[in-house]
Amino acid sequence: MSAPLIEAAELTKQFGSVNALSGLTFRVMPGEIYGLLGPNGAGKTTTIKIITGLAEATSGSVTVDGFDPVKNPIDVKSRIGYVAEKPILYDSLSTRDFLEFVASIRKIEENAASLIVTQLADAFGMEKYFDAPIATLSMGMKQKVALIASLFHQPPVLLLDEPLSGLDAKSSRIVKDLL
Repeated sequence: MSAPLIEAAELTKQFGSVNALSGLTFRVMPGEIYGLLGPNGAGKTTTIKIITGLAEATSGSVTVDGFDPVKNPIDVKSRIGYVAEKPILYDSLSTRDFLEFVASIRKIEENAASLIVTQLADAFGMEKYFDAPIATLSMGMKQKVALIASLFHQPPVLLLDEPLSGLDAKSSRIVKDLL
């Protein structure tokens, strides 16, 4: 049996006197789709931030493909694609420039990046928006740009916070099919 891609054990996160997480334990195996469900304030986003290394647990542990996000942040970040509920994009850049920038950060060779961008943009119906400044895009289009950027390096772990937020029915279906 293979090792879990994500393993959380007794995760606890406190913000002052508020317990955002209390003893959360789970495993995600390769090929599994795992969802965190709960009302607002249940700790879903906090859990994702702990997995990505953007926040530290008060206690407990988490690993991504065997790596601790606090002790091995680069190893963890190379293994995950992450789309926040409200993605942070560079509004002054065109979609194309932003995606080329992300590819360069991920150290993806230019020709390979171009091919990946073209394939993903075609799948999401984004080609006609490539030269538009990100600031002019709708929330749904911005979500698509963030999804494309998160998939560049073909990560074994994809973390999506409210992944269908702002997407039209066709794009929602594409995301579901990708998963």
